[in-house]
Amino acid sequence: METAQFHDIDLAYNQLQHARRLGAQIAFDDFGSGVSSLTYASQLPIDIVKIDPEAIRHLVKRPQQRRFVSGIIDMAHAMQRIVLAEGVETPDQLDVLRHMGCDMGLS
Repeated sequence: METAQFHDIDLAYNQLQHARRLGAQIAFDDFGSGVSSLTYASQLPIDIVKIDPEAIRHLVKRPQQRRFVSGIIDMAHAMQRIVLAEGVETPDQLDVLRHMGCDMGLS
């Protein structure tokens, strides 16, 4: 369902719940870009929030970007979601993400 747009939130919820019962984990991809929606992240049975690589790119040099990513991490953790940062390319980015409490990072 990576590129699906949800027109019927109840149908999407039921389908995702069914997938979870079958043992699948559900990830909310590219959070922080495009058509990401806090509504979907809060209402659907999602296990993982994946932060978009563009949100990570300037993490070290731009304080505003750190606050943005930190907010995503805090929000996701408040909803008991795992946070995965995509596009981690430097040790400094990884250190900042670890300090913020990010659960995982991928290059």
